[in-house]
Amino acid sequence: PYTTLFRSRRSLERTSVSRYRKIAIRVWGDERVRRLSRPQPCGLHLWIWFLACPRSVIIPGLIPAGRMSLAESLEWSVEGFDKAFGELFREGLAEADWDTRLVWVPKAI
Repeated sequence: PYTTLFRSRRSLERTSVSRYRKIAIRVWGDERVRRLSRPQPCGLHLWIWFLACPRSVIIPGLIPAGRMSLAESLEWSVEGFDKAFGELFREGLAEADWDTRLVWVPKAI
């Protein structure tokens, strides 16, 4: 049950998209995980979410999405998202070009 949320090493080797991930992105859609209480906006949760978020693409750390879309995905207000993202930006953990709706998390690689 709990272990079905995570991929085995052999499964990771066969799946190119998840090769660099320690947590399968499908964890966010698991109904048991969705029933858990939601965290308040904070930099730590946002950074962890960016590392394994369902919005990411095959390039680790690249997330093609805008602020409002990301805030909605996290069920946060845009103001809360901006505050949490500001923490990541100040620490050099994430960058964004909001005009092109692109987030970059360098440590994801």
